[in-house]
Amino acid sequence: MRVLALLALFVPSLASAAVPARLAASGALRNSTGAGVDGTYSITFALYATEAGPAAIFEEKHPNVVVSTGAFAVTLGETTALDADAAADAADLWLGVRVEGEPELPRQRLASVVWALGARRAYDLACTSCVTPEALSTAYAPLAEANTFAALQTFASGADFQAKEALLFRFQNAAAQPKPCDATTIGLAYFDTDKDRLQICGSKGWTAYMPIQPGSQFNPGLSCLDIHTNDPTLPSGSYWIQAGTLLKFMVHCDMTTDGGGWTEINLATARNVLGATMTAVIPAPISGIDAAHRPFTQDQDGGHSYRYDIPIPFGFHEFYLSKYQIRANAAPGAYTSDLDPAYPMTDWGTDFASCYGDVGFGTPSAVGPTTSLAANLSSAQTCATCDIDWPAGTKTYSVGAAVSTTFRIGWGESCGEWEGWYPWWSGSIFVR
Repeated sequence: MRVLALLALFVPSLASAAVPARLAASGALRNSTGAGVDGTYSITFALYATEAGPAAIFEEKHPNVVVSTGAFAVTLGETTALDADAAADAADLWLGVRVEGEPELPRQRLASVVWALGARRAYDLACTSCVTPEALSTAYAPLAEANTFAALQTFASGADFQAKEALLFRFQNAAAQPKPCDATTIGLAYFDTDKDRLQICGSKGWTAYMPIQPGSQFNPGLSCLDIHTNDPTLPSGSYWIQAGTLLKFMVHCDMTTDGGGWTEINLATARNVLGATMTAVIPAPISGIDAAHRPFTQDQDGGHSYRYDIPIPFGFHEFYLSKYQIRANAAPGAYTSDLDPAYPMTDWGTDFASCYGDVGFGTPSAVGPTTSLAANLSSAQTCATCDIDWPAGTKTYSVGAAVSTTFRIGWGESCGEWEGWYPWWSGSIFVR
């Protein structure tokens, strides 16, 4: 047993003014062959401030995690208190996972959780009219005037902040506390150049405050490319996006391949979030979408042709396939599904030729697919229920200069056998 991927780690929506110190985690358990498993497992989760350090900020064991086709979901912090302050103070957070007493798997860096936990503190500042205009006017009057301050100032009253604006304001920069935080310095603030955060002295000591990171729950991006454009330093990981009329949801962003900014679309996201639809051009007697969101077809003594269209509301003009597999779906007996590089799909109206099938990828705005399975094979393949790895690896493809808002998978088969395909058995589609 091994965990191949933790699909998401996110902070729940706020139910009140205070951010809950809990994290909802979901992921996938797969065996040594890469197949999702079923059953109940004991899983221990731990959070660390470093990738390799021994001391955990948080650790919690979940003895009865239900896993269905590999998928599981838990809430961290239900039985063991999660110290949000300690987590927010960490420069980074790393998640460690142990399954059924096995050694801990390689830790995964959590790109946005620290920022979200930091918001727990920011929400403590929420108030209405807690700082009056009179207080600002009295204390910081000269800020509304042009000035050439060269030393500490004693401000006078009389500023009109509605009529005049303070054009620039800069906090003191320091790598360490410029003064002790005590009852005499409450309210003092400086920019911590060591931690790259604003520090404010309060009744509990110095507290760090941070801007809301692009792609966090509180600042979702339009897409992974939008997040990458706003902060090119962010690593690959799970981020929040919200595009068009969609609710906020989490995706994996590839921030490294060919410049970064790729949004992952997996089977569940395509169907449940984006609303992918399957359409028959030439119907087959057997067709549908299974419980794992995989479209499938199988004909009987005739040809068939289908489309699986995935709306991409944020648009794309490039894509690549990652760990992508296609499964033949012939009936038991002497039947087979067949591919031949001599007969690739060339337009969306022809998914089969000369008793061979194919699976193509692209956009419906083009005449035909950008690429196809048969076009990337070196020789013909014939099998009944085999899994075929995408032969081109993570090669990137352009669908043209114009931005497309639908990704299409097209497939079909023909001739007298009972044959067909799962055109998307496993893996992901990345779009940009």
